[in-house]
Amino acid sequence: MIFAGFGFTGSFHCLVMCGPLAVIASKNSFQSFCYQSGRLTGYLALGLVAGLMGEALGILHPLFQSGGLSLVSGLLLLGFLFFPRLSRNPWTPPVLNSLIARLQSILLLKLREKPNLTGIVLGFFTNLLPCGLLYAALMLAASQPTIWLAAKGMGAFFLGTLPALIAAQLSSAGIRA
Repeated sequence: MIFAGFGFTGSFHCLVMCGPLAVIASKNSFQSFCYQSGRLTGYLALGLVAGLMGEALGILHPLFQSGGLSLVSGLLLLGFLFFPRLSRNPWTPPVLNSLIARLQSILLLKLREKPNLTGIVLGFFTNLLPCGLLYAALMLAASQPTIWLAAKGMGAFFLGTLPALIAAQLSSAGIRA
């Protein structure tokens, strides 16, 4: 429930940052479904990776076994809530940003050829864009006691962000009509 609430409260951020991608990827309701399916798949995969990393940290250091990672995650979430500038990522290497931009342009060109498949891929890779809100959710996922709860939490985070992006896609469809 925390994940879904966190996703929902941050969904305005998602609307502004990822809304244009969601609109581009969905010319009709099936393409919208494909894009959102790709996002869900990406969030679940990231949740599994965060869960694995959290378990590895728990094995390596007793602080993380005693709830230290949960405490750090909670403090980060509060920090992002009260100080939104913390969620900006100044440490993303320019090479990574240019690689992501290049992948985006290639995918957008392919969108015209195979829009359903490209919607899934674009949705999946949307999750790899630098995003402080997502990083905070992944920290929370890493603090879960099992890998599966981490993935489940990221699935709930997806559900929290879903209404805003669906609204963007629907409003765009109304404008186009």
